[in-house]
Amino acid sequence: MAAKIEKIPLHETAQARYLNYAMSVITSRALPDVRDGLKPVQRRILYAMFSNLRLTHDAKHMKSARIVGEVMGKYHPHGDQSIYDAMVRMAQDFSVRYPLVDGHGNFGSLDGDSAAAMRYTEARLTNLSSELLDEIKKSTVDFRPNYDGTEAEPGVLPSQVPNLLINGATGIAVGMATNIPPHNLGECLDALIALIDDPSLEVDDLVDKYIKGPDFPTGGVMLNTVEELQEIYREGSGTINMRASWEVESRDYKKFIIIKSLPYTVNKATLVEKIADHIIQGNLPQVQDVRDESTADVRVVLELKRGTDPETAMAYLFKHTPLEHRFHVNVTCLVPQEQTDPLTANAELREMVEKLTVEPWTKRKEGKVRVIDLLDFLREFEVGEENPSVPTPATLDLKQMLAQFRDFRMEVLVRRLLFELEKILGRIHILEAFELIFNDLDKAIELIRASESKKNAADKLMNYFGIDADQADAILETKLYRLAKLEIENIREELAARREEAEKIQVLLLSEEKRWEFIRNEFVALRDVYSDPRRTKVDVNVAQLEYSEADYILDEDVWVMVTKDGWFKRQKSYSDLSTIRVRDNDEIGWVMPGRTPECVLFFSNMGRVYTMRIDDVPSTTGYGDPVQAYFDFDDGEKIVGVITIDKRVLQSVAPDQPSLVEDSEVEDGEPQMIAITRQGQGVRFTLEGFDEPSTVKGRMFMRLSKKDEVVNVEQCTCHEEELVTIASREGRGLTFHSREVSQYKGAAKGVKTIGLEGDDEVLDWTLSTGYYEGLEVETNRGRNIIISRSKSKFEPTSRGNKGRWVIKRGHLIRSYRPPVEIQKGEEDDGSEEE
Repeated sequence: MAAKIEKIPLHETAQARYLNYAMSVITSRALPDVRDGLKPVQRRILYAMFSNLRLTHDAKHMKSARIVGEVMGKYHPHGDQSIYDAMVRMAQDFSVRYPLVDGHGNFGSLDGDSAAAMRYTEARLTNLSSELLDEIKKSTVDFRPNYDGTEAEPGVLPSQVPNLLINGATGIAVGMATNIPPHNLGECLDALIALIDDPSLEVDDLVDKYIKGPDFPTGGVMLNTVEELQEIYREGSGTINMRASWEVESRDYKKFIIIKSLPYTVNKATLVEKIADHIIQGNLPQVQDVRDESTADVRVVLELKRGTDPETAMAYLFKHTPLEHRFHVNVTCLVPQEQTDPLTANAELREMVEKLTVEPWTKRKEGKVRVIDLLDFLREFEVGEENPSVPTPATLDLKQMLAQFRDFRMEVLVRRLLFELEKILGRIHILEAFELIFNDLDKAIELIRASESKKNAADKLMNYFGIDADQADAILETKLYRLAKLEIENIREELAARREEAEKIQVLLLSEEKRWEFIRNEFVALRDVYSDPRRTKVDVNVAQLEYSEADYILDEDVWVMVTKDGWFKRQKSYSDLSTIRVRDNDEIGWVMPGRTPECVLFFSNMGRVYTMRIDDVPSTTGYGDPVQAYFDFDDGEKIVGVITIDKRVLQSVAPDQPSLVEDSEVEDGEPQMIAITRQGQGVRFTLEGFDEPSTVKGRMFMRLSKKDEVVNVEQCTCHEEELVTIASREGRGLTFHSREVSQYKGAAKGVKTIGLEGDDEVLDWTLSTGYYEGLEVETNRGRNIIISRSKSKFEPTSRGNKGRWVIKRGHLIRSYRPPVEIQKGEEDDGSEEE
């Protein structure tokens, strides 16, 4: 018979199955539970080691392969390597602040070395792990079936310490992630105690006074202020700024920088390699050698050259290596929908506990609940939920994390007390039978001797003394030596002690205040045993070492060369423009002097300026590199102007030359540039704000209309003799004084420089000062014409005119502007040759 095929919509089943996958990853793999701070794989490892393999802190180490096999076979069928990796991380004292697994063998290192194969290493639980597991056999948490239903596993561990805070967590789920930093155990317990004493405390009250901030296992120095930490803990997200701790040692007339701790997650071997690369490349002239002398403690030694400043070297390293690092906090974890203890959830149970009496049967009052009645109720009462709800992911602040753990401890305590009360009441129930029998021991012996069998003897004892089957069986199983007078007194003393214990538990169960006091005392005891000094220093006043890039650049006098196609390079010298190597069909556009610590500016036709240090310009006698390889150019973007920030290049604006647009913020004498677009718009602007290195996106110096572009950008002086010479494609030419171009502080569209008609556009423009100087253009008939003041019809006029005809029939096809070559004069007069 053919199998039945059911047609279903693909988008519906894909959505349903992806949601199931996402929820599985979120709740069963990637995110920790706020109560015990563990992911499922970590919880299963610890439970298997504690319950199945008995690998407590005082047991003998066991092979890791045996542990992994136990976990994979019974609880976690997701592959042995993922289980082993999780166990290894819990054993690494540089990954977690308080290791939960005691590893024996190679479990990795701070240098990034991986752990040895699981067949070589051994492990057991640490002493702290017992605080997460000791109460698990006292019915304190719910259990659920494992993946195949053959075993039961805990949904959460009854942790007595806030493991999520003290060890942190990291994980990537579907659509969310978590990255929680570790904290100091003593500080977290202090905060919990304070929250019990005063539940109204808020995050700002807890931070700094109780919790100083994250306490990373690798130490380091935290740079955040108290206000920044308070905001991070309020929002559940933010950035922790960390820095390595260091000191200076002197010996044999030499100075050494000693790096003593590293930021969290930084690979020490990779760090040393990066420092060595900077030394080899000459980027760190203050340091001549680096070596790793670490043993159990971190000790990276930097040997300084004589006369150098250690702080200057460290400023560079903090800027260019992971010695300064950021930890991005994201407190996302699984949170139970509600946490209620059994006494609050079950009114009948609370009423029976209130009416319980453990006094001898001869002194009991009416209306009281007998031991056997409450015992029977507890044996039938299911403490946990039949179908416990699945925790949901949430982002918590610091107080919510502490409050969730605090409330969880209350739930665990009530369940533990009920479990212990059940056991004590069961023992009292048996001891009460002995007390009753001992009052008439001879009759009990007589009944037993007259019985035909054990069952018959039990029936006679139950009928005569009014006891139940459990009590009768206990009496019949008693050894004869227990009938001695001394043993009888021991039983009566035990009964009195058990009754006293039951009364203490009853008082705790009926008083929430006493239960909180009990939990508080537990936290105090844990703090006294496990608290230790902070490893991460909190120093907001640490010296902020100022890094200046110019301090690490070798000051050289060079030539910056840029071709018209946008290829650039720097050379120490050249003899003539013709000797400069350029690509085929390309030519030199700009040659300017500059010093390597200074900057060079590239103006593009898109109205943007890109700035970089001359030291970063490729040094070569070859073709160089394209400028767009260093910046993020748009399609069709190209270089139309270049200038270096060098006193030999920059020219001051002529004094007493007022702008047509008044601007009190612009000072006379500042170097200025003029830019004119295809549509005839022009601006004059200073280099203020453009003289420091930019991002790859550059900075805007002019706002352009749609389909417009900058034709040329040149430096101006606004001298009386300096003219702007413009040629349009339809054959018109215009000259006017450069000072007539309006000056702007920020990026602007500018003013009209030439009146264009129809589809006419600016072909090119340039600045000139000589009588015969101007802009050379070529007509469509092959004739070359120079537009200059030497021709009477091109005498300077006003900006914005239509100009005069250069050619009445035909049009202009191209212009010729010689390369901009600025020579290094003996006197820094800024002389320019074109």
